[in-house]
Amino acid sequence: MSQQLPELSKEQWAFLAVLGAFGGPVQIEVVGTIVPLLPGPLFDLFGKAEPQGWIRKVEDDRLVIGQDLPSAVQKKMDSVNTRKYLSWIVDKIVSERMRIKIGSLEWLYLLEKAGRSREAAEAEIALAHDASNEGRQNEAQNFLNKAVTRLMTLCDEAEVRPLFLSATLNLSNISFAVGYGFKNIEKFLLKAQEVAEGLGDRRAHALLSLHIGRLYYFTDRRDDALVALSLGLEEIEELGDDDILLQSALFLGLFYFIKGHFIEAVKHFEKAEQFFET
Repeated sequence: MSQQLPELSKEQWAFLAVLGAFGGPVQIEVVGTIVPLLPGPLFDLFGKAEPQGWIRKVEDDRLVIGQDLPSAVQKKMDSVNTRKYLSWIVDKIVSERMRIKIGSLEWLYLLEKAGRSREAAEAEIALAHDASNEGRQNEAQNFLNKAVTRLMTLCDEAEVRPLFLSATLNLSNISFAVGYGFKNIEKFLLKAQEVAEGLGDRRAHALLSLHIGRLYYFTDRRDDALVALSLGLEEIEELGDDDILLQSALFLGLFYFIKGHFIEAVKHFEKAEQFFET
C-alpha cells in the first residue's frame, strides 16, 4: 500500500530536499540559511516528517534525512535538487562562509551531486591527506583513486593539470605503500607524463619516469623498468636540483639495484630513508 504524503508547502519541501542534498547529518542553521523557514512552518515540518521517518535528529542542532524514503518523497526531492540548484547551493555556502560547518564527506556528496567535479576531486584529495595522516592508508588510496579518475577527464582545463600531476604521484606512492593497485595506476602515470610534457614541467616529467619505472619493475617488466628509470635519471641529472635528487633517492637505489650495482644502490636507499624520516 502506498504511503499518503502529508501536505507540505513549497518551502517545506525545499527544506527537506536541501537536507537530503548533503547525504548525511548537517546543522539546521546551514539548511535554514539556504531555505529560510519561520519557526511555525519549521516545527510543522518536523511534526509531519519525523513520525514518518523522513527526518531524524542527530544531536541538538543536526538533522539527517531518513533512509528508505517512499519513492514519491524521493521523486519530489529530486525535482527540487536539480544540478543547477545544487551548484547554486555550493556557491551560497561558500559566499556565506558556512563550509566549516559542513562535514567533509557531506561536502563531497554535495559537490558530486552538483556536478562540480574539480572541486569534488579537491575534496577527495583533502580527505586522502587526512586519512593518510591518521594511518588509514587504504582509505587514502581509495579517495586518491577517485580524485585522479575525475581529474584525468578534466585535463583540458589548464587549472586542473598541475593538480592531476601531484595527485597522480601521491596515488602512485600510496599504492606502493599499501602493496596493491599497481596495474590500475599505469594509465594515470602515462597520462600524467603526457600532461607534464605538454606543460613543460621537467621536474614532474622526471619524477613520473621514475614512478613508471618502479611500476614496471614490480609488475615484472624489468627491461621496460630500466628504460624508464634511465630516462628519469638522465632528466634529474640535467635538472641538477638537490631537492629532486633527494626525492628520487629511492628510485635511484632501485635503478642501481636492478643493474647489480649494490653498493651504489645502498647509498641511495640510505638517502631515501633519511628523506622519509624527515
